[in-house]
Amino acid sequence: MAQYSATPCKKEDLQSLWETVFGDSRFVTDAFFAYAFDPDGCFYAERDGKAVAALYLLPVLSGDTKGFYLYAAATLPAYRGQGLMGSLIREALAYAEKNAQFVYLCPAEDSLYAYYARFGFSQTLYAACYEKAVTDEISDAQQMYLYAKTLTNCPCFLPSVYRYACLIGCKMYRCGGTLFAEKAMYPSGTPQPCGSVVPYGTAITFTENCLPADWYAFLTMN
Repeated sequence: MAQYSATPCKKEDLQSLWETVFGDSRFVTDAFFAYAFDPDGCFYAERDGKAVAALYLLPVLSGDTKGFYLYAAATLPAYRGQGLMGSLIREALAYAEKNAQFVYLCPAEDSLYAYYARFGFSQTLYAACYEKAVTDEISDAQQMYLYAKTLTNCPCFLPSVYRYACLIGCKMYRCGGTLFAEKAMYPSGTPQPCGSVVPYGTAITFTENCLPADWYAFLTMN
C-alpha cells in the first residue's frame, strides 16, 4: 500500500485502472488528474509493478470544518477479494484523521453501505428529491464554487474540482434555492415523490458533532 505523494506510481497505471473498472474515457481521467487530483489523497496498491487498486480523497469544507470526499475507489477484477481495498481505506482514514474531522462518500450501490460501515461510516447524508425540477446547468466552475460556499449543511470542494465536474458534464438542479447533482436527485434511477428527502451517502467523523444531522450531499460526481 502506498501514498502517491510519498511513492508515486505511473499516472497511466491509475488511469488504466479507473477506465477498466468504471468504463470512463481517457478524457474523463485526464480531466480528473488535471483538476481534481491531490497526490496526498491518492492511495494505491501495486502488484507486479502496476497499480491494481486505488482510491482518492478530495478535500472539502463544511463551514470551517475540514473533511474529505472518498472518491473512485476501484480494484481490478482479477485482484478483488484479497483485502486490498480494505487496507487502502484504513490507510486513507488514518491519514484523514490526522488532517481533517470527517470523511464522506456516496456509494455507487446501496449494498455498499454495509461494506463501508465496517470501517466506521455511519452518519447518513441526504439529498432532496423533486418530481419536477428546473434544470440549471452551470458551465462556469467558479460560479459553481462560489454558489457552493453559500450553502449550509453541504460540503464545498476546491474551485478546481468544480472545473472537473463541469468538464465531465455534471448537470446541476436548482430546487427551492438549493443545487443538487443529477444523481442526487434520483439516486436509484427512479424519480422520487416531490419534496421527499432520501439517504444519499455516509460519513465517518473523527470529532463529535462536527457534522449536522441534516447534512446534504451537493456534488457527488458518481
